[in-house]
Amino acid sequence: MKKQLEADIILSAFSGAKKLEGKVWIEFTWHERNMRRDKDNVAAGKKWIMDSMQKKGILENDNNKFVEGFVDRFVYGKEDKVEVRVYGN
Repeated sequence: MKKQLEADIILSAFSGAKKLEGKVWIEFTWHERNMRRDKDNVAAGKKWIMDSMQKKGILENDNNKFVEGFVDRFVYGKEDKVEVRVYGN
């Protein structure tokens, strides 16, 4: 299941992305249709996303040497999706 999720994420989200150099901050904006799911359960998806970024070669590694930190934001509205923004140092 993990391999399939990573493949889906890579194909749909990072097909044209370039390799990032140095340390980065990652901002996740989680869009949810309603407030039924706990925020920590929603944001747990960042693990799959960061692993996929590493597998695709966008991040050299998702450890402390390359990821300074991350921020989670939550928006409630029409659809379920996640926006990922990466900021370099």
